[in-house]
Amino acid sequence: EADLECLQQDIERKARDLVRLALFHEQRRIGDEISKKVLGSNSRSFNMVSAAANDILKRTFGMELVELHSTSQDADISQKDAEMLKNAGVKKKAASTGTKNYILRSLLDPSLIQRATAPDPDIRELEQVEFLDENEEFAEDDNPVGTRSTGSIFAWHSSDQLASVGILYVILALILVEGRSINDNDLHAILKRLQLPANASIPLSSQSTNQNLTLGAYLSQLTRQGYLEKVRLGNA
Repeated sequence: EADLECLQQDIERKARDLVRLALFHEQRRIGDEISKKVLGSNSRSFNMVSAAANDILKRTFGMELVELHSTSQDADISQKDAEMLKNAGVKKKAASTGTKNYILRSLLDPSLIQRATAPDPDIRELEQVEFLDENEEFAEDDNPVGTRSTGSIFAWHSSDQLASVGILYVILALILVEGRSINDNDLHAILKRLQLPANASIPLSSQSTNQNLTLGAYLSQLTRQGYLEKVRLGNA
């Protein structure tokens, strides 16, 4: 019983460590850090630690830690190309199911998020009283006291990575409407029309290692983080 109690305490301690690690790296995926900073030499306990950590994340933060799945280059291959490969005697490689990289995913109900982001006049009035803007240059037209407020529970305007996340969502939306893939040159052409040339500076928060990234460097970072996948087609 003593050994079982010690094991349970060790699992709980490592679960809390994993929660802290996941929250600290909320903006990016984690992989090797789990073994190095949480599990140590006892990597076999990952499943129990992960389950306990997810229980804490779900109950306290409305999140869960999930593994990123790899995407094979030919995962979405067309029926015609698949037939050509079959006739050529080329076997399609089975896609790996996991990458050993993990990210945090929100479990909040969409309807709850919608209500939390909706403006509320009572909340906005409290914000106006609490956060006064003495600089009249930034005063809102409908807010004579100069308070920059939204009146919602979720203050998206004060997000840590507001600019970069906004650009990410635009890029993902462009890829989605193009059928989940887009030519690199076409993407850059569209972004340039949105005043985002290749040398545009992407502002990041003070918590980031680099305070500013060029658009090209930012796209490379998104690829490393698993948001984007680059696939070379033919001799292109």
